[in-house]
Amino acid sequence: MFSQGVLAYMLPLKIAGLGLPPELSGLLLSVFGVAAILVFLLPVNRIFDKAKPLYTLIAGFSFMGLSLFLLSAAETAPLLYAIMCAYGIGFALSFPSINSLLIDSTELSSRGKAYGLFYAFFSLGVVGGSSFTGILELNADEGFMLSGTLLIGAALANALLSKR
Repeated sequence: MFSQGVLAYMLPLKIAGLGLPPELSGLLLSVFGVAAILVFLLPVNRIFDKAKPLYTLIAGFSFMGLSLFLLSAAETAPLLYAIMCAYGIGFALSFPSINSLLIDSTELSSRGKAYGLFYAFFSLGVVGGSSFTGILELNADEGFMLSGTLLIGAALANALLSKR
């Protein structure tokens, strides 16, 4: 969710820096959301029944991280739309995976507390992403690259730790 905070803060700055209309920020965030919803609704969602949640989490983090790197380099509206679709696909792969891993990692008696903590940190991640990049005074491209690096690092760490 750190990346969500970075995206919400930096995307309008990126759009302004490119001289594109400000309403494009909202449209791009909508494209990300629609892409994620389509993954949940279309037959591609069967991936969640066939693949281990850790693998879809790694794929989702990788998609999101690579999308943020591409977003830092993008300069045209059509490219921004395509990248936000990819980011939405990554988010759609990650979110159910996190929920599945949470269920697999908790006892039924502590699941409510675990979900409460999960959503608290979920919200803190959004606040942390925008706050941290603001404190560092990063420009939009630097913010996207930082967040992309963290996501790719998390994907790699999970991949390496899963082999143990």
